[in-house]
Amino acid sequence: MTGRVLVTGGNGRLGRAVLAALGDRGVGGVGGEGINGAIAIDSAGTVDAARLAGIDAVINCANLVSGTQADIEQANRLYAVAVARRARAAGVGRFVQVSSFSIYGDAERIDGETSLAPQTDYARSKLAAEHELADLATRDFRVVSLRLPFMFSASEPALLGKLVTAMLKLRMVPVPRGSASRRSMITYGGAAEALATLATAPVAAEGVLVAADPQPLDIALLARTVRARLDTRIAIVPVPAFAARLARALAPDMVDRLMRSSVLAPSANVLAAGTSAPVAAEIETYLAGMQR
Repeated sequence: MTGRVLVTGGNGRLGRAVLAALGDRGVGGVGGEGINGAIAIDSAGTVDAARLAGIDAVINCANLVSGTQADIEQANRLYAVAVARRARAAGVGRFVQVSSFSIYGDAERIDGETSLAPQTDYARSKLAAEHELADLATRDFRVVSLRLPFMFSASEPALLGKLVTAMLKLRMVPVPRGSASRRSMITYGGAAEALATLATAPVAAEGVLVAADPQPLDIALLARTVRARLDTRIAIVPVPAFAARLARALAPDMVDRLMRSSVLAPSANVLAAGTSAPVAAEIETYLAGMQR
């Protein structure tokens, strides 16, 4: 493919990373008036059909994690479907949807047989969007949804940064007794690389794909890395199940999204060979920044 790729949510963290990965081929899709070559798309997914001329693919990075149910539904399902309908009508050939591991619920191992069990408005909206977008697919309009885990970067560590900060403050980290706490993650750069490839590869992918860094984050290993790189004492404390449940009640987002095990099987991972922006290297960059 040689045409341009429209990246909706182009002002967001993932959108910016995707545009960087696409280089000159990428064009941002933003709310309000488009500037610097960006294409204006309003919150309802309305876009001027004329602006889609020369666009070969759309990558939908627009996303809303929290808010009212109506707002989440609008941002994650209705917006995606509206943009896809307009792209198909304008002759765009591909639509790449950013989806989420959250649709698997509390699954500790994710593979081709893992049941879908969305537990939040966000997860349900992502799954509903996948289904409706799949219904729009034709031979000339290929749709692929890429399910991604928690994303971070050294400059925008999000919950990972909070976890490291908590380790440094408490000088300890609890881990489940008798089992490892491992979490599939991906950097913004790694996710962007995968999405850009799906939009521009010679052969269009279809259906649902799943991607993560091939090396899951081990919480105990992270604590040892922080301890070594920042030369500070951090105890790794095995805790029984009831204590883990208490931690989840006190800090549900951090525990659910980082400390509860959730690992993508290599057989289901389209990034099993890795990316040029691995999680381990990004963590090292983040910790190096904290040393300054």
